[in-house]
Amino acid sequence: MIEDFNAQGDGVKLKLNKFFDIDKETLIQTQDTFLSGTQNFKNIRQSDQKLNNNDQIADDRKLQGTVGPQTNLLEALDWRHQNKVSSVKDQQGCSAGYAFSSIAALESSLMIKDPVRYSIVDLSEQQILDCSVNNGCEGGQVPNVFQYSQRNGITTEALYPYAGSQQQCKQGVRGQILTKNYKHLDTDLNVYNIKKAVQQQPVSASICASSDVFMFYSSGVITSGCCTSVDHNILLVGWNKTQEGMPYWIGKNSYGTQWGEDGYVRIKMEEGSYYQTCGLATTLTYPILP
Repeated sequence: MIEDFNAQGDGVKLKLNKFFDIDKETLIQTQDTFLSGTQNFKNIRQSDQKLNNNDQIADDRKLQGTVGPQTNLLEALDWRHQNKVSSVKDQQGCSAGYAFSSIAALESSLMIKDPVRYSIVDLSEQQILDCSVNNGCEGGQVPNVFQYSQRNGITTEALYPYAGSQQQCKQGVRGQILTKNYKHLDTDLNVYNIKKAVQQQPVSASICASSDVFMFYSSGVITSGCCTSVDHNILLVGWNKTQEGMPYWIGKNSYGTQWGEDGYVRIKMEEGSYYQTCGLATTLTYPILP
């Protein structure tokens, strides 16, 4: 399958990795199935009107649903170049993309707000698995993570290390990193509004990850061949264009550095549309610090 796919020469390459020995149906069943009710993003985006890239969200309906006033957008952005993205981690056999992407978004928020104090930051995903109102290694929702962090705070990886499976919540755990609120965006997410959110800070973004092209991704820009139900979250850190002019999103995954481009993935940007390749950014969520 991989050799045949690579022979097509469409610019994206696959390779064997840790998913090779995992039964596909089992993997799909254990993805983040609690995420957004495993909604089909093609149905969500049925009204896929072609939009002017200058379209923007006009009203401030609720904190969890808007991205703020009009913003001058950069031609390209990669938060890694500003040292505002933490290291790539590996969720292992646990369907915890919701936890890893939300903690990564929080780490980036800290690095942006106080780059001296948080030049290096490593917070605990295990605390989220064990203690938040989610389903541990059977999936969860990013908003639940930030609701938890508002009440309890997040501690460090060193004090609450990752175990690769859900454990009993440690009694008396209260982290020093508290969030004030969060924004959860699930409407009007055309390219303009996605960029506007990501330009503020890296954000947790939903995606469909159970297709072969995503699981065995090695390099290049994914343009098609994805699955149809969002079942995972990654950290959206920027955008750019290929030498040929194809626009793409840059995402940080949590499958370890041996997956993809040192743990990152590039996904084709669908300009003028509410639909993004692989269902990327069907929802966006990011924390607000005190």
